[in-house]
Amino acid sequence: MASPSRCSPSILAARSQAGLASPPLPTLDPTLAPRSLRLTIEGGGDWHLPVDDPTSTAGPDNCVGEVVLDEVEFCRLSAGRLRPQDVAAGQQGDRAALNELLYAMASMSRL
Repeated sequence: MASPSRCSPSILAARSQAGLASPPLPTLDPTLAPRSLRLTIEGGGDWHLPVDDPTSTAGPDNCVGEVVLDEVEFCRLSAGRLRPQDVAAGQQGDRAALNELLYAMASMSRL
């Protein structure tokens, strides 16, 4: 299984810069800490992923949401076999950022 912490932040940034974020993520106030999301893959681990800048530090202090997937669902999503809107994931927090993370994971199949 590919590590989400390696490719998801870059995909999130590329989608945002290309104007593909759905809906577009707001421009951040530079005085605020960069946001992160917690991704938990049951049976696979958990990560804090940066939302706004792939080079920023992600952690629990700046976490704005969490999504929980099982391993099979993550693999199907990242292989392009499951649409992000069909994921039966546990989600809480910033819906726009969480949706963007799911779309970014779905586009991993095109890397």
